[in-house]
Amino acid sequence: MQALSTARRWRALTAVALAAASVAITACADTVTAPRVAHARPALELSNDSTRSGAPSREWTVMVFMAADNSLAVQGVGDIDEMEAAGVSPEVQVVVQAEFNPTEFARAGCGQPSCAHLPNFNTFRYAITGGARSVTGPDGQVTDIGDRNMTDPAQIAEFVRWAKDRYPAKHYALVLWNHGGGYAGLLEDLTTAGSHLMSIGELPAALSGVGAIDVLDFDMCLMAGYETLTEVAPFARYVVFSEETEPGEGDPYTGMLTALRAHPTADGRAVAGMFVDEWAKFYEKHRASTTKSAYDMAGFAQFTSALDAAADRLTAAVGDADGNAAVHNAAEQAQRFDIKPLADIGTFVDALRERAADPSLASTLGALRESLASPAFLVRNTARKGSASNARDVSRATGLHALLPSGGTDDALPDGGPLSFAEYRKLLPERAWTRFLTAYLEGGTGAPTTAALDQGEQRFESYVVWDTSSTSHGVDIDMWILEPDGGLYIPFLGTVSPNGHLTPDSYDGGVSYEGYLTNRFVLRGRYYVLANLYADPADVRPRYDVQYRFDQQREFSSLYSPRFPRLSLQRSWLDDEDLTFEKLEAGAYTDLQIAAWVDLGMESNSLAATRTLNAPDAAMRGALRGAVRLTAPQLQTVRRNLMARSAMRNAARMRSPNAAPARALGLRPLAEP
Repeated sequence: MQALSTARRWRALTAVALAAASVAITACADTVTAPRVAHARPALELSNDSTRSGAPSREWTVMVFMAADNSLAVQGVGDIDEMEAAGVSPEVQVVVQAEFNPTEFARAGCGQPSCAHLPNFNTFRYAITGGARSVTGPDGQVTDIGDRNMTDPAQIAEFVRWAKDRYPAKHYALVLWNHGGGYAGLLEDLTTAGSHLMSIGELPAALSGVGAIDVLDFDMCLMAGYETLTEVAPFARYVVFSEETEPGEGDPYTGMLTALRAHPTADGRAVAGMFVDEWAKFYEKHRASTTKSAYDMAGFAQFTSALDAAADRLTAAVGDADGNAAVHNAAEQAQRFDIKPLADIGTFVDALRERAADPSLASTLGALRESLASPAFLVRNTARKGSASNARDVSRATGLHALLPSGGTDDALPDGGPLSFAEYRKLLPERAWTRFLTAYLEGGTGAPTTAALDQGEQRFESYVVWDTSSTSHGVDIDMWILEPDGGLYIPFLGTVSPNGHLTPDSYDGGVSYEGYLTNRFVLRGRYYVLANLYADPADVRPRYDVQYRFDQQREFSSLYSPRFPRLSLQRSWLDDEDLTFEKLEAGAYTDLQIAAWVDLGMESNSLAATRTLNAPDAAMRGALRGAVRLTAPQLQTVRRNLMARSAMRNAARMRSPNAAPARALGLRPLAEP
């Protein structure tokens, strides 16, 4: 796959620059230092664009707004390579506005923009023209436009107007590329905007006045929401997005653009469906669970009318004890996602129809379900459970979610920040669904909330880094993040959690680190960082470190230097038939270790009082056994994931007792991306 070839080229380029890569543990070094990257962005003379306004109209111009000044920087370079690998044609033009994060480049082994064939770290525009296939990053010359704030809706509008002027076409597709968090926001620019994300309420400002957008594709996590469609309905004809978190690879650009170039006269509906089909093909056997759906906005008004009618009936229903219980029970049965308060609308409606004692309510719900699945609205939907044993099963997802907590503690909303209900009401104050949620969440005894901590710009950030040389020997280490509510998040399963963002899977990027940056508003409690040795075919037994900081303007600190712990497959938790958490806490396993934990806001409202990172290294484990404690939901999450993965491995052994799994040999199955 293109992502793997990009990883190989990245490793080749960075091999000559490893002396500058201060974040990685080298085979002979005893110390680890944090990256020191200059953020100065010199201006360049603007280059001439290859096509001027007034050129013959092409069929499609695909505009990719790539906000990669964050943990997805390396993946962004790979995606540009994927776009170029699809080739060029006069009927389809691809243009990109992008910006990369210099710190992520340094962490990947090269702090210089030249690693991605760029002159500096400024925002740039680039028209895919084809050319040097061996070049990592843009093959041709880019246009420097200075340092732009990629979270500013005005930047999207300016980019679209520029693209339409320079590369006019009969149809336009706009891809918004980055992290997404549903109604909580999208697009991150660490250098310019810090913790700020664009609100979905700013999408109209980004899309109004730019003319028709035939296909709007969100290449980011969790954006397939009713709330998203409410904001973009007047501006896009078709919308493509994902209910669940996306794997770090994101959209399969080579496949998508190859398909488009093979059918350049396809209309917007066909292209939206094509994008979903290529997604499903690419991720068919992927470890992570995936969803993708496409909607025709011509059917949105009918759907909204049906949803409003149902919401009005539900507002009345939750005022009654039996009706309230029925709604809560149905909400508990709905398909959930990595941000747990988001519920799949279709599965919620199906569950509630079974419980509706009132025939009139059942009829209203039936009309809503029909409108949701109508071909006039739903163009395409795909949902599958990943092949990894600990992948969330999202196979019931019907294409569109909305905010709908169950009313229990497992998916309670925070009491502050962009995920809070107070912020939701500001986004959609006059909607029938908001009125229903108000009655549902605040009526009676009310729904529980969780205590949120505002970290400001002093956010906890951590990386698990390991021997750079071990990567070439097939070593694959996974960073696990266990959040206070029991949620377990691993980069290969997705890059967004309710409390932060993760880097893409290290294997896909060809790098020797995985990281986690918390949001400005986070759940108070204890956060665990675990290191899991997933593959070590050459018995390298890699050393690792935890690098961290509590202020994005400061350098990273090493938790373990100069005594780095090692991982090995000598005593694997997979081979333990009697798994206990006391063993994990005591360091009984050599391939799964609690690398660190941090308390955020547990003892006081001041982050400074509770922001010491703790390291249960080999010398300290015995003394810390009483201090390291997982909460009940965290224990349940880990037990569920450990036992499921162990069962899958035992089943594989029974089927082929003499054959080791491909991953254990350091190889990926050929059918897997």
